[in-house]
Amino acid sequence: MVRAAAKPGEDAVGRSGRVYAGKSLFLFGARSTPRKQAISIVESPLFDPFILLVILGNCALMAWNSPLDPPGTQKAALIGTCEHVALAIFTAEMVVKVLSFGFVLGRGAYLRDPWSWLDFVVVMLGIVSFFVPWLGNFSIIRAARA
Repeated sequence: MVRAAAKPGEDAVGRSGRVYAGKSLFLFGARSTPRKQAISIVESPLFDPFILLVILGNCALMAWNSPLDPPGTQKAALIGTCEHVALAIFTAEMVVKVLSFGFVLGRGAYLRDPWSWLDFVVVMLGIVSFFVPWLGNFSIIRAARA
């Protein structure tokens, strides 16, 4: 967590005391409306528990899924739909955090946290496998997120 002295008029301070400084993605200042909204989502007390609940649900789906199940069943369709919903939630989480913290540059940026590296790789591989299904399912990397 980044705690530093906030510059009046330039930086924003979240409820947690974290200072959101500089520009995110070279575009959004700490006091811009989209970034303030992203910060309020990330700082919400329900944000982390919700993401953890989605991770647990995704793990349960991976455990329920079996390579021995025949394709085209209702179970396979339900698991596929739930995986797409989870990917959308994880993508939204990443976007909100990048908008709040910045991507790479700056203290406390999204990719300055090693756990975010894993999240980034999992989301990117999920997006790639969604748009290019023949590349396969990266369930081993999704399992690493848990």
